[in-house]
Amino acid sequence: MEQSYKFRDIETNMNQILSALLKNNNFKKYIYYSSDNPLTEPDVSDSDMILGKRIVPAPVSMKILDVSRITMFFNYRKCSFRNQALSSIIFIADLVIPIPLWSINSGDGQRWIRITDEIAKELDQQLVTGIGEVSVGEPMPFPVNDEFAGISIPIIVQGTTLKGVR
Repeated sequence: MEQSYKFRDIETNMNQILSALLKNNNFKKYIYYSSDNPLTEPDVSDSDMILGKRIVPAPVSMKILDVSRITMFFNYRKCSFRNQALSSIIFIADLVIPIPLWSINSGDGQRWIRITDEIAKELDQQLVTGIGEVSVGEPMPFPVNDEFAGISIPIIVQGTTLKGVR
């Protein structure tokens, strides 16, 4: 009997996507800094993003939220098996933003739009090293509570493993 490899690429792909996003300084600044103009702030290290709980590789958790910071939860959402091969994986980037931090640039900008734009610049219709073609889906708002609002951003990886997988 052959060994199944259906799920072997999910974790690797997740890490590759996070690595690609962490190369984008604007993306990191929009999430890390709660100031009105985050792009004027100093660069942010990758470890500050992860260890500072700005990017959390897990589903949304109310216990992690803090009214003074933006948090992006990043996790696997679903996968599609076509002919018993893993043909696509959908990851979800859930941005959870405190209501007072929703607007930036003295109300002229929306933080979630700027963050989503930076995600799209890095990933949408791009070939990500070690993964292949990635696309960014339609963002969807979701309610959190009276202090936070959220946006779910699907990140779709196509054709991750089409040969030799059972």
